[in-house]
Amino acid sequence: MDFDDSPDEAAFRVRFRAWLADNNPGLPASSTDDEYWAKQAEWHCSLFDAGFFAPIFAYKAMAAGGVKKIFDSYQAWGTQYAFSFVVARTDYVKKSPDAVKGFLEDYVALMNYVYKPEARETVIDLVATHFKVPKPVLQQFYLTKKDVYRRLDGRIAPEELQHAVTRLHELGFLDKDLPVAQYVDTSYLPR
Repeated sequence: MDFDDSPDEAAFRVRFRAWLADNNPGLPASSTDDEYWAKQAEWHCSLFDAGFFAPIFAYKAMAAGGVKKIFDSYQAWGTQYAFSFVVARTDYVKKSPDAVKGFLEDYVALMNYVYKPEARETVIDLVATHFKVPKPVLQQFYLTKKDVYRRLDGRIAPEELQHAVTRLHELGFLDKDLPVAQYVDTSYLPR
């Protein structure tokens, strides 16, 4: 596959693939198992330690200027997609539809509050305190165009997410392409 890489990007891709061949923990694409999430955290730390992954709150490296952005998700996928969204197990949704609707109503209200310009400083103060991240670091990106894309209405546009899932399959990260639309149910969201 031709990625139309610059020489630096091509070298990075080769270096990362070589490192991945020696360090891949073999985690499944996803799981609800607690052990999976513990190993996922270890995996993210090893990626970060090797210089390949900068999580949003890698604030020490960001503040020190030690993070070099190679590309962002828009550049990687060629389209914007919801980075953050809510999922629930079918059995829980069927057992507790009122709780799901109530949670989603609160979630959408929170998202709309968080993105109000007049609420930005209050939200940044809360996030800085909760995650123990220096406020000046958050002010650089949080709730700006540099931050991840979040839909304020809580909806998942299957075509946005499908593009990313299909690309992951094409790149060999997923065994098969997943038809996202058949798993999306926005009927529990506020109208």
